[in-house]
Amino acid sequence: MFKNTVIMAAGAGLRLKELTINAPKALLEVNGMPLLSYSLNQINKIVDNIFITVGYKKNKIIDYFSDNKKYRIIDTSYKGNSWWIFNSLLKNFNEPVLVLPCDIITIIDLSFIYLNYLSLGCPPCMLVPVQPVKGIDGDFIEEKNNVVLSISRNFSTPIYCSGIQVINPLYINETMNEQNDFNQLWHQLICNNMLYVSSIYPHPWFSIDTKEQVVRYLERNDCHTF
Repeated sequence: MFKNTVIMAAGAGLRLKELTINAPKALLEVNGMPLLSYSLNQINKIVDNIFITVGYKKNKIIDYFSDNKKYRIIDTSYKGNSWWIFNSLLKNFNEPVLVLPCDIITIIDLSFIYLNYLSLGCPPCMLVPVQPVKGIDGDFIEEKNNVVLSISRNFSTPIYCSGIQVINPLYINETMNEQNDFNQLWHQLICNNMLYVSSIYPHPWFSIDTKEQVVRYLERNDCHTF
């Protein structure tokens, strides 16, 4: 099972700017709980090491978790979202690392994700797809036999990225050139037939990127906290 998880919480949440003037997107309260906590609460007692990338209003997140020494902060201020793979202590980790965005709300099914990763032969990177949700933009995945052929927002396919992925940092560092952005890294992996996709995620999934999506989530019948 996963020993290490990275939660990406560095974003400014520009499309939520009226709600993130004083705090980062990761700490935006949705249904009475910070967005970041929807995933964090589920893995906190299961995963040994939890890394949190910070950037925009980073001190707010650092202060929020100051009493918990389990969480390790990676400062990615003014860096791209994949910078930490090549420039943090994680770069030498030769094992699967679960990567979660701070803005999704779903059941974190560690067994499903891990078993899919093993069944695909432990690739350098595996994306976890979901079926598109109305009103939520996403990166559509074209694949054949679980090998990703392309990722784009210019055409639609039956699946798109959930934001959940598994990476082997050392494997990536040994085979890929350094990239500061996941889209660039994925493109490089695709060119080498090294980007894989799991089976469709079997749980309800939602992503928060706009004020309207906050409202829509709260109107859902399956709206809950973990």
